[in-house]
Amino acid sequence: IRTSSEEDLGESKIGIGTKMAIPSARMDIIELYAILAKKSRGALILESSGYELSLVARGFLGGYIHPFAEPWDKAAGMLQIEGAGGIATGWPSRDNLFEPGIIAAANKEIYSQLLDVVKETGLI
Repeated sequence: IRTSSEEDLGESKIGIGTKMAIPSARMDIIELYAILAKKSRGALILESSGYELSLVARGFLGGYIHPFAEPWDKAAGMLQIEGAGGIATGWPSRDNLFEPGIIAAANKEIYSQLLDVVKETGLI
């Protein structure tokens, strides 16, 4: 498996994770979705972090952001993406893997562009 070969966020579809059962989480994700709708080929919300991270690892999605990820959302997906040649981190680093919070994942070319979007939203 390999992450996508896209080099620009504008050419990539990006997965977004959220806790759809929590109304405030749905509201927090609106700005992120709006920014990605403008800066990428589109944003997807499938409500399965493991599945979406596997899509990044397989190159079907250019990246993935989940602002409210639980440790079990992060662990296996981060290993898949790193094994496929990509970058996956919690925020502010990989060291907070076992704490709830942001996960960002993409190929090496798109990763920094994805972090810029996260910063633009004020989620970090």
